Amino acid sequence: MHTTQALSSYLRVILHLQDQPALQQHQKQPPVQIYEDGYTIETTTHHYYFANGVHIECEVEQEWQDGAACAGDVCPPCDISYRVVDAQGLHIQPHQKSFKNSCQMHFWIQAHHLPADDTGTTPC
Repeated sequence: MHTTQALSSYLRVILHLQDQPALQQHQKQPPVQIYEDGYTIETTTHHYYFANGVHIECEVEQEWQDGAACAGDVCPPCDISYRVVDAQGLHIQPHQKSFKNSCQMHFWIQAHHLPADDTGTTPC
């Protein structure tokens, strides 16, 4: 039987909310911008490599209207997607997760946080 590891634990490390599992390397690819019908769409891809061999990719896509003033949104819309590229034989759940903004992502991470004395397993 495989022990299930929570994707949220890896995201908590990426966001500097906890130390384990240990992050070994972070690579950020240059942003790609597309201009279309008065809008700019920017996509940035990050690769996170952990000491246990796990590789997670994060893609962030933001869109804004050219020349428009900032609306002052506390949590502006953007697409954030995390995907396990290489689990190194571990059972990481969910295997991928997408969010519509950073507030939704932070809420999900907090809602799926395991206490430090937990066994590291998560319910299905």
